Amino acid sequence: MLDVDPADPRCKYEPQFREEAKNVLDNSGNQVKDNKGNSGVFQAPKLDDMWKYNKDIKRRQDNFKREVFACIKQ
Repeated sequence: MLDVDPADPRCKYEPQFREEAKNVLDNSGNQVKDNKGNSGVFQAPKLDDMWKYNKDIKRRQDNFKREVFACIKQ
């Protein structure tokens, strides 16, 4: 997760990636670990796996652009 909210010149705070944001958490906020004690970490899907979602991604991008431009035109 990228922290950008408090980033402004007055705070002299630069955006940073929070390392703990990549850990998988359960509903209680505890880290999920496997049977060997390793923490679960979010991983981006492989490009080959994304082709089956290509139409959905394109539709969501088009809807997002349409909504953004509708707000800008107002």
